[in-house]
Parts: sequence; structure tokens; C-alpha cells
Amino acid sequence: MPNTDVNGVCNTIFAAHYLEGSSNTCVNEVALKEECKSTLNPRDWANNLLVFAGSSSNSAKIPVTVKSLYYYDDQSGVYTVGDPNAVPASAITASTTCSCANVLKEIQYTVITSNKNGADFNL
Repeated sequence: MPNTDVNGVCNTIFAAHYLEGSSNTCVNEVALKEECKSTLNPRDWANNLLVFAGSSSNSAKIPVTVKSLYYYDDQSGVYTVGDPNAVPASAITASTTCSCANVLKEIQYTVITSNKNGADFNL
């Protein structure tokens, strides 16, 4: 999960840290044609994301589960509920200008952990 740098740009190297509760917003500038199927691909941010189960880089990695998914229509400005088990892939669309369909507009993570007694914590 990227974190924001001092200029407000997303930084994947300086990522969110274990047991550090924080909320941040960052901007990610991309080259549309080159990054449509990578940085802007919702599947990479939902299905291919692993989180360390502890504070060490040697900790076990656990997968992230998508709980809700919303589609945004840029023409109407309306959000609709989608199937969280069917996260779409982004794709370059054929047109006279470069366009990328099904891109990731926004993502929010809520990390819930359990201590050894079974109590849940939102981070």
C-alpha cells in the first residue's frame, strides 16, 4: 500500500507500516499507455496484494480480501455497486486517442487484525 511523500505523490517504497494508524491521500502520475494494465489495473490493487502479518519483512504474508467494489461512471458522476468477487482488469481501448477502460480511480483499505486472544482491531 503506497504512502504519501512530502509532495503528496504516492510512494510505494515508503509504504504504510504495521500498527501505524494513518490515513493519507496521494496522487500517482502515470503514462496512460504504459501503465494502463499495471498501475491503473484494479486487479493488481485487489487480487495481487499481500500484507505482512507482522512488523518484520520475514513475517508471513496474508492476502487482501475485497469486501466491496463500486463502479464510477465519469459521464453521470454516479457510483454503482459491483461484485467484489469479480474485480475487472483495465484495458487499452481502441480509438483515435489513447484511452484506458476499467481503471482504478480510488482505493480504500481497512486492515483488521486479531490479537492472540481473538479481539479485532481496525488499523
